[in-house]
Amino acid sequence: MTKCTPRLRKAAEQITSIRFGIRMKTLNLCLSGLLLAAHTPIYASDDFSYTIDQEAVNEECAFYIDQFGDAHQLIDGNRWIQADLRLRDSGELGDVVLNLGAKVTYIDETSGEKHLEIQPSAPQNASLYIHRIPYQGAELTVRSFNFFVDKRGLDGKITRTWLVDPQHEFTPRNVFFGYPFSYEKVDSSTGITYTLPPSPIMSTKQKCAL
Repeated sequence: MTKCTPRLRKAAEQITSIRFGIRMKTLNLCLSGLLLAAHTPIYASDDFSYTIDQEAVNEECAFYIDQFGDAHQLIDGNRWIQADLRLRDSGELGDVVLNLGAKVTYIDETSGEKHLEIQPSAPQNASLYIHRIPYQGAELTVRSFNFFVDKRGLDGKITRTWLVDPQHEFTPRNVFFGYPFSYEKVDSSTGITYTLPPSPIMSTKQKCAL
């Protein structure tokens, strides 16, 4: 069960914060304990209250990472990983997009326990979703992550398409360290350091963006 610390409560609220003043309903990651089941998980939250019938990998460019960075706020010291996800009009005609999101594994640096979370991405418009993965400071740190899109087909089956093979998920180290970067000041207190190609997380943009 995910430990419900004050920092994690705050992080759960940040996940559902959207820029431009829009705000989604808060997803309480602490209390709902969104842990992945082995095969066909059913999620208890309103956002993931459906069963995954099958899984796939993003071979058909259903979506891609447009920008990916390490964000921080100077005033309060908050930090998060930010991904700009671009949804493409791909797949079978009539598919319905249910959610974009991320599977994030945190590790407790004290006990060594792993904590797995399914987090929703925040839609900005029909094709752009923003995802923020909060750092958890000394209590929990980000170990690995992967992104997905859930779609319902005409046959009623729901497919979860992963950005990359779940056996080869991303880590902060393998997407940031040793790669070119650029810094963007968002406002007076917030900045984002974006990783650039050839970082592996940007490979889907090179492959899928037209």
